[in-house]
Order: sequence, then C-alpha cells, then structure tokens
Amino acid sequence: MVDQCFPVMECYSERLEAVESKVLNRPSPAVIRRIHEVKHELLILRREFWLMRELLHALQRVDHANFSPTASLFLRDVYDHSVQVLDLMETYREVAIGLTETFMNAMSHRMNEVMKVLTLIATIFMPLSFLAGIFGMNFEHMPELKST
Repeated sequence: MVDQCFPVMECYSERLEAVESKVLNRPSPAVIRRIHEVKHELLILRREFWLMRELLHALQRVDHANFSPTASLFLRDVYDHSVQVLDLMETYREVAIGLTETFMNAMSHRMNEVMKVLTLIATIFMPLSFLAGIFGMNFEHMPELKST
C-alpha cells in the first residue's frame, strides 16, 4: 500500500510542472486556483499518511512475538518508504508554495508595467490639461487674451 503512493506522488510532480509552466508563461486566476487545489490535496494526503506512518513506527518499535525477524525487517523497509513518501509530499507542498510566490511576483511585475504606462500618459496630459484649464477660463483681464 505504501509503495502505491510513489506513482501518486509522480502524478503530483507532473501536475506541479504543468502549473509551473503556466505560471511562467501565462499567469491567470485559474492557475492560482489550481495551485491552491494541489496544495490542499497534498495537505489532506499528508494528514492521512501521517497516521499510517505513526502506526508503522509503533509496530516497528514494539517487539511482537508473532513477528519474525524477516517481518521486522519488512516493517522497517515499509516505514522507510513511508518516510520517503512524506518527504516527497512536503517537497511538493513547498514547490506549490514557491509557485504561489512566483505567481504573485509575476502579477506584481505585470501591474508595475501597467503603472509605468499610466504614469507616462499622466505625465504627458497633465501639463496640457493645466494649460487648457488656464486658457479656457472666462476672464476679461487676462494676459495675452486680446493680443493677436
């Protein structure tokens, strides 16, 4: 049962790689939803698998009269595999957290580019609107009003 977790972890690895390419190429709100889904699924798996690892650890530590030395060796091997699976889960969870940060950085970069464009537009049109406001007033005694 523990060894069947390795293909599942490989599936999560592939999902995270696909999400990573989408974060780097085209970040969108759907991508961040997928990242959070993967993080949530990994958290649920970790909670469930942690109990299995603790059970295996308890079985391994206690000497049972019914367990042969071969069975004890097998339990140690299964426990080691469970630790490896939990390490993989933690690694993938950290990758998902890193992807979230990468997504936020990409969105911040995009917003900075938009702000540069808006600042440039405002810099060009503010003096023009100031001049239009001054010369658009209805004053009778204004310099250069009646000069031709």
